[in-house]
Amino acid sequence: MLNDDINSAYKASLKSLEQLGIAPTSKVKDALTAKIVSRDADDEKITIKLTSTTDGLTKLSIRIGLIGNETKSRIIYEHIKKNLE
Repeated sequence: MLNDDINSAYKASLKSLEQLGIAPTSKVKDALTAKIVSRDADDEKITIKLTSTTDGLTKLSIRIGLIGNETKSRIIYEHIKKNLE
């Protein structure tokens, strides 16, 4: 959960991927949800999902590959948090 609204979280997510040299292959956003899909150098699919909550916070989900990759997910998460500061 992020202590920021979905617009800020979306911008921070895109900036984080750019900083990591990962280009989005698709991105969609409305007032309540957002989804960013990209591929890393290992050709693993990265999916970032953002969902606005009723109290102005944003639920964040990062999925890498079919079974996930906690290390890469944490790196992306830490970049997003840093970009929200």
